Amino acid sequence: MIFKIFDLSREDEWKKQLDLIPDQFKDIYYSPAYYKTWKEHEQAEPLCVYAEKEGVKLLYPFFKKEIQGYNLKEKYYDIQSAYGYGGVISNTKEISQTLLVDFNKKFDGWCKDSNIVAEFIRENPFLNNKEQYIRDVSYILVRKNVYADLTNKVDFDFINKNAYRNIKKALKYGLIVEIDSNCDNIEDFQRLYTKTFQRLNMSNFYNFQENYFQKLKPLLGNKVKLLNIRYEEGIIASIVLLEDSNKATYHLGASDFNYAKYFPNDLLFHTMIEYSIANNIDYLSFGGGTTNDEQDSLLRFKRKYSNLEKDVYIGKKVHHTEIYQELCRLWEQQTSSKNNNKYKNFFLKYRMDK
Repeated sequence: MIFKIFDLSREDEWKKQLDLIPDQFKDIYYSPAYYKTWKEHEQAEPLCVYAEKEGVKLLYPFFKKEIQGYNLKEKYYDIQSAYGYGGVISNTKEISQTLLVDFNKKFDGWCKDSNIVAEFIRENPFLNNKEQYIRDVSYILVRKNVYADLTNKVDFDFINKNAYRNIKKALKYGLIVEIDSNCDNIEDFQRLYTKTFQRLNMSNFYNFQENYFQKLKPLLGNKVKLLNIRYEEGIIASIVLLEDSNKATYHLGASDFNYAKYFPNDLLFHTMIEYSIANNIDYLSFGGGTTNDEQDSLLRFKRKYSNLEKDVYIGKKVHHTEIYQELCRLWEQQTSSKNNNKYKNFFLKYRMDK
């Protein structure tokens, strides 16, 4: 079996092998360009495992990040998918168990030899990775994601009556839709995003620096668009939409709460659907809520726009058990009782605030 690890110095090889994966088996989350947009925010090294045997290709990208702050005797790391989705992808669904056993043995060996303590996978619900590449990984259902199947574009009619009423009201109020293909208004999005982050008291992980937004268009090119809603002379709501072949994903959204009474978010979601249909997108992912609660307000809002959902799993695996247990013990010993309760069930809790 060919077994290689690509870093960004071998970005061309990573991209070459990804290009050989059929569109239905991949999306933007596996590209080196997408990992580059997150590299600085994560303060981690993007890597991609490439394996091949008898024409079957396997690709698995992730971040490798050093574990610091615990006075360990050696350098140790963990690995995890980039924000969004990850896991193993292949150029075929016909993969023998013998090949998978061989691949997993090599990969697990690399993890142990590379001092990888733990592995965290954000499984891709739209590619069914988990069903195809069952490894010695603990999978946990964490939420549901709403999506739209637009393959029958003429008869698409999932939007509920309340949403349609809000859309009509938004247009009556004078809200204007704008497709910003060049992301010229990314600074307006950043302004709205900062307001949204502060209003919702979001986790520090979502506190992006200015250069994160500024890098999206240069790195992702025509695979990223802004959908904006204007009222009078200003942008009051906006969505970052990611596209890849026949798939599109709601990546980040933001709005000015002072204008919520004009229903800009309803108009944005309707615009996202209309844009996707017009641009031959077959599958549009809205994502899920901020929690796994069935009554999560964001999840209920998204359900107004489609009645289709996918289960979302995370995968967890410990490669160095003693080190992992020691890290968790030290974190629990050093952290405040408030954060201990808040993060006690997190797999990589030793990375959480102390």
